[in-house]
Amino acid sequence: MLSISCIAALSTILFSLIIPTSAAGYAPTVASCPATLPTIRPGSSTSPQESAYISKRQVPASQAFQKWLKAISSEFDVPTSPVIGLVTSGGGYRSMLSGAGVVQALDARDSKTPISGLYQALTYHTGLSGGSWLLSALAGNDNPTISSLIQRYWNPLLPDNPLVPDFDSAKWLEIAFQVAEDILTKYAVYDKNKELTGLDPTLTDPWGRFLSWALLPNSLSGVPGQSLNFSSVTNFASFKNFAIPYPIITALGVDTYDNQTMPGTTGTQYEFTPHEFGSWDTGISAFAPTQYLGTLFSSGTPRNIKSCVTAADNLGHILGTSSSLFNAIITFNLCPPGTDELVCKIFKELQTLLGEAGGSSLYANYQNPFLAYKNSPLVNKNPLLNLVDGGESNQNNPIWPLIQPARKIDVIIVNDNSADTGGMFKGGYPNGSQIYNTYLRARSVSPALTKMPVIPSSVRSALPTIFGCDEPNAATIVYLPNNNFTYNSGVSTVKFDFLQSEIQGIVGNGNAVANAGGEKDWPLCLACAVTGKSGGKRPAGCAGCREKYCYLGPKV
Repeated sequence: MLSISCIAALSTILFSLIIPTSAAGYAPTVASCPATLPTIRPGSSTSPQESAYISKRQVPASQAFQKWLKAISSEFDVPTSPVIGLVTSGGGYRSMLSGAGVVQALDARDSKTPISGLYQALTYHTGLSGGSWLLSALAGNDNPTISSLIQRYWNPLLPDNPLVPDFDSAKWLEIAFQVAEDILTKYAVYDKNKELTGLDPTLTDPWGRFLSWALLPNSLSGVPGQSLNFSSVTNFASFKNFAIPYPIITALGVDTYDNQTMPGTTGTQYEFTPHEFGSWDTGISAFAPTQYLGTLFSSGTPRNIKSCVTAADNLGHILGTSSSLFNAIITFNLCPPGTDELVCKIFKELQTLLGEAGGSSLYANYQNPFLAYKNSPLVNKNPLLNLVDGGESNQNNPIWPLIQPARKIDVIIVNDNSADTGGMFKGGYPNGSQIYNTYLRARSVSPALTKMPVIPSSVRSALPTIFGCDEPNAATIVYLPNNNFTYNSGVSTVKFDFLQSEIQGIVGNGNAVANAGGEKDWPLCLACAVTGKSGGKRPAGCAGCREKYCYLGPKV
């Protein structure tokens, strides 16, 4: 656990140290814009690049789905394969490891459970906060198995996580100096290019860099994640071969120009993909090319055609953005009854430290690509966007991108690893409130996002629940809440060190979550759920699955 002196000293290292600036791999590049200028587009459809990827992805995904379906039961005869998305919630390493277990259970390369093979049929995968760490590890390592991530990163690094300062460790000091050098080099570029002024180092910078050590591969320099940009994952073989679900990471906007410190329940939902960054929400409804994130746009085009910024979409910084909670730390009571006394002391000191840092340093700040863009009246007068953890609006499952009509999703598998029952410091398990909040929000916007099925205010947590069974125009949601099936995986969100036995236990329990704790009818019932609106012939046993797993309550 972080000590007070470590926190203060770490801040000093990261923001005050004067060291050589040779780590160009992390710094953005400023150069003349290409002949075909990058532009901002209205948020009325998916990008041409995403649409092209999805069209090609559906071929192997459909083949994998049909193979998976026949392995479940030869009685299935469903000619049309559904478009399926997987959602991995926030929740720090609890969610990353539990979500990894769900992915492993679904992945035919990595497990032989009765439901293995469905991962190969996914079209989309979204993640926020801890879920974005898992998603980034998958996309950023060219579609590895969970077993390989455990062996390469998590087993050797999480028992002594670089996130936790250790000033007696030469290795940790080496990492800390490298992080500081990366950050100073990045902002030296902005200082040199005066028209890019306004961006200063924030706490998300070291957060994202330290997180990268246990998630992302070494760059050519030998430094983990240093030059890995989200847009560059399109160069990996798995992406070129349309072998992975399309990755989407979410974050929330904070209207600091209106004196907000938290996004609230109606906070703007932003999404990052390898191709675009932006929001579907009214008031923004626009997207910018991810590759040119950091470029100064005005009215939809670069302000200066001799000054396009690339390599500002570092994947570590984006996953750090999606999990940036520093604004919440100074806003909320971090010591509710029952919280460990040491935890209270540490986070009260951290509140003081962050309060002194204050202002924009508490947020992940980005050049606003929607400046003077007519479609984006909510933000088009603000030079910067202030982003935070995607779960701060109490919608901890990144469902929002998948219920947009333009994406035409049929099935959404939601793996909820929230800690509703105990809170982020004590840890715990989901109670359904997060997905219910998303339902309320989807119904409140205009026009309503009717792809979101009805979710009741009380959701069971011991077994999966299928929503939307009788709603033909809504997506079917397969809700997989974290539960203690084989291991007490509801650990604190601020637990950073994990023994190898803990990693094995939490990932193993995630496998059990995906398999409904070993319910014998679950493989068939999962297949029935995902084919419920596809037409064709299905086994008679699907009727019993409907009674056991479907939410059959009121539809309004």
